[in-house]
Amino acid sequence: SNTLLCAFRLNDYELLSTLTQDVLGGVLQQAHSTILLSQRTMVSA
Repeated sequence: SNTLLCAFRLNDYELLSTLTQDVLGGVLQQAHSTILLSQRTMVSA
């Protein structure tokens, strides 16, 4: 159940675009988002 909720939230365009904006021109959030998504890809594979 929690996995399904996470997968839905990570595919949400508005959530991802919010994570990649603001602080330091978005560099910090973009790096964090990349790490989270790469870990998700490894788990799915």
